[in-house]
This record gives sequence, C-alpha cells and structure tokens, in this order.
Amino acid sequence: MQPRTIRGYGFFETTSAMQKAIRRGDSKIAGYFAIELCESGYAQYVFRRLLTISAEDCYGIITKEIWALYEAWKEINAHKKGAGRVFIGKAVILLSQAQKSRD
Repeated sequence: MQPRTIRGYGFFETTSAMQKAIRRGDSKIAGYFAIELCESGYAQYVFRRLLTISAEDCYGIITKEIWALYEAWKEINAHKKGAGRVFIGKAVILLSQAQKSRD
C-alpha cells in the first residue's frame, strides 16, 4: 500500500504530477502538488526531488539556485516548522520557467 497525502492523493502520483507539471512549465499545478507533499510531511523529499529535476530536466546551472533555496528553507524551518514554504514555491516557479534540456 502506497503512502497517501493529507488530501488522499497517492504519494507517487503526486510526485509524478509535480515533476510533469514542472516539465510542462505549469508552475500553478506544480506548486499545488509540491505544497500538498509538504503539508503531508514530505518537504525534505520535495527538495531532494526538485534538486534532481534541476539536474535532469533543466538547462544551465539552476541546480545552484535550488540548492541555495534548500539551504534557506532548512535555516528558516529549523526555527519554525512550515515557515519556509515560500522557498519551495520559489524553487518550483524557477524550475517551471527554466529552459528545459534532457542532455
């Protein structure tokens, strides 16, 4: 049995939907599923997935930007759980708008 999010979505389908939305440049859908995963307790996983997406699907050095947002998220989240959601949202928007490359 696969894990579920707080709204009942399957974990793997939610992750896949987030990544596919990023690949298509749809930051609204990608953001929805990223926040769904975060609110379900998978924020650390979301950032690992976003780092992987930045390396696999995006052109250029955007991985450094995502890493910086991850570090900022860890710092803010260490003091107040859930307060760093803005960094996840920004990472999703950057990846959605980035030029794509599967090289």
